[in-house]
Parts: sequence; structure tokens; C-alpha cells
Amino acid sequence: MLKKRSTTKNKQKRLFKKARKMAEGATQRARLKGLPCDSTKTIADECLRQMIQTRGSCPYLYKRYKMNSSTGGGDFSPSLDKKIPSKGYVIGNIEVMSLRANRIKSDANSIEVRAVADAMALRGL
Repeated sequence: MLKKRSTTKNKQKRLFKKARKMAEGATQRARLKGLPCDSTKTIADECLRQMIQTRGSCPYLYKRYKMNSSTGGGDFSPSLDKKIPSKGYVIGNIEVMSLRANRIKSDANSIEVRAVADAMALRGL
């Protein structure tokens, strides 16, 4: 049996669903933590805009997002990041990136990331 090719309309639908899901999760987390938060619709629209602007790829790792509903997409599924955590989920403070980039970014600052990258390069990794 041949696999159906994904149409542009189906891709847009998947992007919209993922943006909506990220926005719903963000508003729930903000409520629980008492953080500022724009409306779910506003956040979803911004997530969708960013995913379209980057042509469905992570702006940090340059890999296409994977949106597999059964597995969640893993390291390269889109993820919503707060640039400054205390400012919450508001326009200007949110950014869509891969889950892997988000984890790397949350665990280290730019100086540490550069140091690790330089050390890896020296070791041929």
C-alpha cells in the first residue's frame, strides 16, 4: 500500500494543531505558577507565525520539526520557550524551537555552550 503524500493543507493543519497544543500547555503552566500570560489564541497565533517564518525548522539547530502524534516527535518536536522565565508567556518573550534546543538552552548559558562546542571540535566530535 502506498503512503499518501502530505499536502500543504495537511501540513498547515498539523502546524496549527501543534501551535494550539503548545499554547494550551503554556496557559496552564502560567496559571499554576502565577506567571503573566497572553490568551491561548494570541500565543497559538504567535507560535504558528514563528513556525511558518522558520519554514517548519528549529531556528537554533536548523532541523525540520517532527510532529508525530503517536510519539510526540521527540527531540525535534516544536517546543515553546520563555526567553526570560519570570516574564511569562507573553508576546515578545516566547520563542518556538525544537525540544532539544530548548533543553540545551535551559541548562546552559551561551558561554558554556561555546566552551562545550569548542572542546568537542578539538576532540573531533
